[in-house]
Amino acid sequence: MGRVGVRGTAGLASLAVLLAGCGGGTPAPPDPTDPTVAADRLVAALSAGDVRGIPATTDLQAELDQIMAGMDGVRPTVTHGEVRRTAGAAEVPLTYVWPFAAAKWEYTSTGTLTWSGTEWRVAWTAGMIHPELTSQTRLVHTSRPAPRGRILDGAQAALAEERPVLRIGLDKSRVPPAEWDAAARALADRLGVNADRFAARVQAYGPDAFVEAITLRHDADQPEGWRELPGAIGLQDSRALAVDRDFAPEIIGVVGAATAEQAQQAGPPVLTGDPIGLSGLQRRQDPALRGRAGAVVRLAPRPSTTGALTPATPTAPPTPIPRPLLFEAEPLAGRDVHTTFDADLQLRAERVMDTTAGSAALVAVRPSDGAVVAAAVSPGSGTDPHATFGHFPPGSTFKIVTALALLRAGFTPDSPVECTATVTVDGRTFKNFTGYPADKLGRITLREAIAQSCNTALIAEHARISPADLQRAAASLGLGQDYEAGFSSFFGAVPDPRNTVAFAESLIGQGSVEASPLAMAGVAASVAAGRTVVPWLVRGYAPPDPAAPLSADEAAALRSMMSAAVASGTATGLTGVLAGAKTGTAEFGTASPPATHAWLIGYADDLAVAVWVHDGTSGSAAAAPILRAFLAGS
Repeated sequence: MGRVGVRGTAGLASLAVLLAGCGGGTPAPPDPTDPTVAADRLVAALSAGDVRGIPATTDLQAELDQIMAGMDGVRPTVTHGEVRRTAGAAEVPLTYVWPFAAAKWEYTSTGTLTWSGTEWRVAWTAGMIHPELTSQTRLVHTSRPAPRGRILDGAQAALAEERPVLRIGLDKSRVPPAEWDAAARALADRLGVNADRFAARVQAYGPDAFVEAITLRHDADQPEGWRELPGAIGLQDSRALAVDRDFAPEIIGVVGAATAEQAQQAGPPVLTGDPIGLSGLQRRQDPALRGRAGAVVRLAPRPSTTGALTPATPTAPPTPIPRPLLFEAEPLAGRDVHTTFDADLQLRAERVMDTTAGSAALVAVRPSDGAVVAAAVSPGSGTDPHATFGHFPPGSTFKIVTALALLRAGFTPDSPVECTATVTVDGRTFKNFTGYPADKLGRITLREAIAQSCNTALIAEHARISPADLQRAAASLGLGQDYEAGFSSFFGAVPDPRNTVAFAESLIGQGSVEASPLAMAGVAASVAAGRTVVPWLVRGYAPPDPAAPLSADEAAALRSMMSAAVASGTATGLTGVLAGAKTGTAEFGTASPPATHAWLIGYADDLAVAVWVHDGTSGSAAAAPILRAFLAGS
């Protein structure tokens, strides 16, 4: 917006002037006596909204500012047709195209240039901007927000939809300009919102604007006494709200009125004050959900001429001034966004996480199709989407990836490995977790090494596989298979290690390896499904095809390892709850001893689950009770 469009044939005249001197030397400057050159400058300035450099018979910028003050910052693109020159004057056909969201508003008018003897000047009339404008009127735009699309769960039930609200704010037309700031601050104080911020927004809006301060659900308690404040009004409206405030709020997100900065970031056609998504799916899917706002443009009196146009007597109220309609476009409703959430499982996850201390997250995926059916965080995570976007070392849950890489290097679940108390790689000594059972040291099978979570057995085999092998194995389990998923998501990363020690760390899910609960749920889902599963949540966003798909035989071998963890390993507490599992503990931070994340991934029937606990002693102690409660429905 603001760019001069392609002109008609009239532009050829100025082009000829520019090319006249192109015989190999410096092009000739534009001919100042050519009115087409002046017309070019005029339409460029009108499109930009800055006409201060245009010679005119009046203060052109002041006139334009008055006319445009009620247009909410929307500017037209202006072009001109063939300039018709007469003695001492030139007539310029003008075409205006206003880029409203639901439809363009296009019309023509005429501007006149007069020759002063040294330059072309605009012979100002308001009709140059629109044929029906006069010296006493201006343009006023009113936005008509489109019905916002809904966010739906997997059963097509609404998770967020338009619901009745009360918008409380300041009607600037009811308060003298000198009192706008005081009125805004008084209302902000009464409503408990930031007074400085609200006062600044009030000043930024047009003179007739309603500036929203707060939006309340229709059944919410209202602050006392706000209606008695100068200029304060409440508008009954609707706004997209979560049907259940506790249903995945960090993923669903919220909708609010766009600030000037947010409108600028979103770009046209979003205007200051328009409802936009501010977080979660409401933000990521905002272009689809918000639809296209309708628009109304009317003529209105200029503030300085209101008295002259409003006849009144001491005994009669002011006569309403007609505001002729110039343009109207009906809003176009937004589109629904379909998710794969299972409402029952999500609410079950929310109940479990609500009673979980500290920061924790749970994600459940359906292995048969990869759909995310639940994703919840504890109150300690606040609004952070740790479940789907967390970047954490996955610890020993990543050993499933290492096991797959070893299988591809020729190992079987029954292959012998050495589980020693310690192992040293390039001067770095690694050990097993505190409390590792002494009777499980020595020569054991790969299956038992995974079931017991022996660090040293896997690190000792670091020379048998390469970093590239590990990365391919991760991708075959959905880890690191990033794609535009339509929501805040992180599918993990297995970067190239900087040295051999770092590679050894990677084998046990430490160092530079990162994953989210979403990504690790995908690992468990891949093993359960017998093929690569990359989780998805929003319909229309398809996961990528894996570069190295997981085979059915590989998955069967991994299932034998994960089932052993439940039968006789670190996840025996989940016997009868999960068919296969892998616990994990991941060190993080610089404390001594370091703090640890606790992990647990597993599957049962057509459900794969990952649980992460920020400060947890172990997967079996901290994460297993959460998973057990979720599957039990308590």
